[in-house]
Amino acid sequence: MNPRRFGALAAVSMHDPAQAADELRRSVSQLGMFGGLVNDWQSTGADGTGRKYYDAAEYDVFWKTVQELDVPIYFHPRVQVVAGHLGEGIPFNLWRADHWLNKPQKKKTRPSKHDYTYYFKNNVHITTSGNFNTAGLRFCMNEIGPGRCLYAIDTPYDAIEEAQAWWKALDLQESEKEDIGRGNAIRLFKLPLDP
Repeated sequence: MNPRRFGALAAVSMHDPAQAADELRRSVSQLGMFGGLVNDWQSTGADGTGRKYYDAAEYDVFWKTVQELDVPIYFHPRVQVVAGHLGEGIPFNLWRADHWLNKPQKKKTRPSKHDYTYYFKNNVHITTSGNFNTAGLRFCMNEIGPGRCLYAIDTPYDAIEEAQAWWKALDLQESEKEDIGRGNAIRLFKLPLDP
């Protein structure tokens, strides 16, 4: 593998949070990987149909390690998360989330210091993977800022040629296109390249 052209994220099993933390640390510090990749939840039960979500206290050891390593997790203060498909639709619902979560009866039930939108705008990056929609990208750029948007394709689910044709025809300011296409990823993953 050519490290000047390719990088990797560690695909970490979350069955054992402490082991996942150790594997992420090893992958970043010894193997030179740029972050981690986890599934949406951990399957549980003999038949694998149960679900355990990563906000459970047992995963704190993993999130602490992510924060110490200062690397993103593709899919907590300072942890950076990368969400595909233009943020899985979340940017389109930020106002609604804040509207409902800031109601007095809801606000007192959570210990967060900031609104939901604050955390999304400061801890989440989104990719264009599988969502080559110019109006959608512009909305997301306006909602969370172009510095939080990354170009991605979603191969093998979407054709590289389709994504490239959309990207080449995309009408953005040159600096925004450069950042979304390359610079933001270089900064986020701390790639050994010039932005």
